[in-house]
Amino acid sequence: MPGIQKIHEKFKGKPVAVYGVSTWEKTGDPAAYMKDKEYTYGLLIKGDDVAKRYGVRGIPTFFVIGHDGRVIYTAAGSGRDAQIEAAVEKGVEAIED
Repeated sequence: MPGIQKIHEKFKGKPVAVYGVSTWEKTGDPAAYMKDKEYTYGLLIKGDDVAKRYGVRGIPTFFVIGHDGRVIYTAAGSGRDAQIEAAVEKGVEAIED
């Protein structure tokens, strides 16, 4: 989540929206956790249906969706910040060109 926050901050003011999707929560308050950690990107609560529709099988799973609504990058597992950032950059460049 810290890496996603950095991506959110880097692309602030660009045609990019960063969202987390809370899924399969049994305990805890995801919104309170985000606030406590000072994460400021958007959060969808109770996103189980979204996760199911996108075929999410594990957490974390990442999707970068282009301006045309198509998925341009997907990956599961942590340590993907550089790849996610590169995919977002590519998507932004496509919009700005």
